[in-house]
Amino acid sequence: MTTTTSDKKWYVVRAVSGQEAKIKDYIMSEISRFGYDHLVEDILVPTEKVIQIRNGKKINKERVYFPSTSRDDYYARNNTFNIVR
Repeated sequence: MTTTTSDKKWYVVRAVSGQEAKIKDYIMSEISRFGYDHLVEDILVPTEKVIQIRNGKKINKERVYFPSTSRDDYYARNNTFNIVR
């Protein structure tokens, strides 16, 4: 079965706030463990770089744009959906 780019869609996955990167790593490891690397193109956790000033010092941090979410770009099949779910 061949897949085209029109089959691929973006999905939003809800996660526990503060655990978005961990969830992303877990999904990627499960996808590769089951051998579905060719079906998942990208998993994004949208972040922005923020400079905070604490005690007179500049601190660079990354802040999540949309807490508790990640964006997954993959071909929706029953087997990939069950892994991401």
